[in-house]
Amino acid sequence: MITKCSICGGKLDALFPLLAQHPQHKICSTCSIQKSYIVDAANRNDSKAFQEASEAFLARTYVGTTDEVKADMNVIIKRFQGMLLQNEEQDQDSRFNELPTTASDHVEGHRITKYCGTVGSNAAVLIDAIQPGRESSPHIAKLNNRQQMLTQARALGANALINCTVTYTPLNAKYLLVTSSADAVIVERA
Repeated sequence: MITKCSICGGKLDALFPLLAQHPQHKICSTCSIQKSYIVDAANRNDSKAFQEASEAFLARTYVGTTDEVKADMNVIIKRFQGMLLQNEEQDQDSRFNELPTTASDHVEGHRITKYCGTVGSNAAVLIDAIQPGRESSPHIAKLNNRQQMLTQARALGANALINCTVTYTPLNAKYLLVTSSADAVIVERA
């Protein structure tokens, strides 16, 4: 029977598997709490706290800690480091999707410092697909066009879109062309 924590060598006051792959390795509640700090820091997107928690978790090892357990500890840290990076990317994407976008030629409270270029997107939608009670195809096309324009603006280094326009042009009896365009600019607070 296992009586010592696989990480710190202390007495087990509670049994927690280190990883499901190695159920024979148990950790004490103190090491489990230390491990939870890593998870919490990753969930909060706090890189500094994550680094500190990871170092403290790794520092708990003692002479008898096996290489297998050390490898498991590194797997835990890498897994949550990946989660932290993914959360940071999602935050950047959500901040980017919230770029100031306006139909006017300025962004209130900001001044334009650089014009980066014109961005735009087109989408042909089937008019027959427009049904009451469902989100309309032109609206979905408009949202998709906006995403494409935001991606283009990012590539140009812009942080705002001004002079945004959307036009709907019938192509024939079955199709409607949804065209979106805007000027990509860099703005800073006035």
